[in-house]
Amino acid sequence: MSLNNALLWYDQSTYLPFKHRIERAVCYYEQTRGQRPTTILVHENEEVEATELFGVEIRPSANVLEYHFTIGQETKAAFSLLAQN
Repeated sequence: MSLNNALLWYDQSTYLPFKHRIERAVCYYEQTRGQRPTTILVHENEEVEATELFGVEIRPSANVLEYHFTIGQETKAAFSLLAQN
């Protein structure tokens, strides 16, 4: 899987509830990209309250920097599709 049309979102507002931080990121993505994201990757140490918020899947990842979210539309990579055939 890979994220298409991805946005790197920096948010050090840890005093705000996680849900509110995710909502701000999703709204910004929609405003700038004109579509709804399907997945948000968060730093693996982030206190994730749910695996889905606002219809967007939330997953921890070791590849995401602290205080950052990677937001995008998840699709299967081309090599994954070839492997299934």
